[in-house]
Amino acid sequence: MFWSRFLISLLAATAPSNGVSQGKASGGAIITIPIQKQMVPVQRNNETVSYKSAYFGIIELGVGAHKQELSVTFDTASGQVIVPSIRCKSKACLLHRQYNVTKSLTGKDIDADGSRVESEGERDEVTVGFGTGEVTGNFASETLCLSGEGASGTPSSQCIKDVRLVMAVEMSDEPFQSFAFDGVLGLGLSALSITPEFSFFGAMVERSPLSAPQFALSLAESDHGLSEISFGGYNAARMRTLPQWASVAYPELGYWQLNVKEVRVDGKVLDFCNKEKCGAVVDSGSSHIGVPGPMFSDLRNRLSMIQTGNDTSSVDCRESKGPEVEIDFGGFSIKVGSKDYARPRPFLAAKSGRITCKPNLMRVAMPPPLGPNLFVLGEPVLRRYYTVFDWDKKSNWIC
Repeated sequence: MFWSRFLISLLAATAPSNGVSQGKASGGAIITIPIQKQMVPVQRNNETVSYKSAYFGIIELGVGAHKQELSVTFDTASGQVIVPSIRCKSKACLLHRQYNVTKSLTGKDIDADGSRVESEGERDEVTVGFGTGEVTGNFASETLCLSGEGASGTPSSQCIKDVRLVMAVEMSDEPFQSFAFDGVLGLGLSALSITPEFSFFGAMVERSPLSAPQFALSLAESDHGLSEISFGGYNAARMRTLPQWASVAYPELGYWQLNVKEVRVDGKVLDFCNKEKCGAVVDSGSSHIGVPGPMFSDLRNRLSMIQTGNDTSSVDCRESKGPEVEIDFGGFSIKVGSKDYARPRPFLAAKSGRITCKPNLMRVAMPPPLGPNLFVLGEPVLRRYYTVFDWDKKSNWIC
């Protein structure tokens, strides 16, 4: 039985270090997996103005000589493991490695309730939506293995039996065609899963001897630095401040969501969240900072910076000194500067000829109960802060 609250913590991140320091020690295991970043350019008028990004690592499905290696993006805002099926003929599937359940010693075709089915017979099907696309698939049960470093820095692996998968038989071109990863490993709370049995980390907590029911995410500050995800605890070498825990609001909705007390720009309070109750979802699958629709234009204008000259190719907006944004969660706050939120290239206004550095913001329009006044804390925040997710206590830790 879960506790009455989740915890989440964001901590000021350190530079990468050698080895792994175990953050929780109770006799169980911790495993840290390297993850790599891919950037896909977003172009306007034949010029790159921004990037979509994804972070992904390797998993193995099955055991022994029949195991199948695939890459997955670790997504804190979805709830199940999704891999392309060998039966999928969509272009997005054919560009990636595909899972073949019939070649696995431990894989089984199942229906949504876990019951065995024949691979070619009538079976349950589900469609899972993402921000810009969707996946339709059938179900399987499989042993899923993670390989990386243990607490002492030595090679280690963890295998979780009977993990329920969605085997995609159709995948939309976007976003899956653009990225190199094969599938998605959802790390949202159980309510985001098709049923709680489809939650990967829920199964890991239940079936593996973890040091703590936690996972932690560290995204490198630079585009080519070392990023990692830890399961079973956190890497203490990544921290340079004491942890600040925050309870997850509305865990029954499935998201790692925090209540937002107020938002400040260069110390000045914006009155929106004083008039309307605001929340923020931690989303490792987002390249942006999401902003509630009603305050989007105001915040974008406050963070936009007019530049001198008219040569857009010579300006890196991330090096411009812009306003600092502070999001206050009540017990503590986080800050991001223009180095974190600015789009790399400025925009040239056709009428005035002026060039402007604009923030990497995304308009969010979510209906209740999750919205409407919802922020999304994506890559610009997660590069700045080391984030720990506590499954049992339903909380986050930010440092």
